[in-house]
Amino acid sequence: MNLNLVNYTTAAAYDGMAALELIRQEKFDLILLDVMIPQLDGFALMERIKPYNIPVIFLTAKNSVYDKVNAEARCRRLHGQAVRGDRAAGPD
Repeated sequence: MNLNLVNYTTAAAYDGMAALELIRQEKFDLILLDVMIPQLDGFALMERIKPYNIPVIFLTAKNSVYDKVNAEARCRRLHGQAVRGDRAAGPD
């Protein structure tokens, strides 16, 4: 579904530095963030935008066990929670 078709306003950035600049310039209610975005990866970008208190949904095409464990650990450090499957999981 195209979010614009259902009356959401969207903005796109194709690398982490452009995303950071966009976030600094505009107000966002939610960020969909690719873990593997070029120049400044999703985790590094999240560290820089954490003070903005904007909810972030991480997207990834990675599927190895190592990548999943590493991503979950980094999410917990950055955001205090991670998503597993179809449920939200808070800190243990």
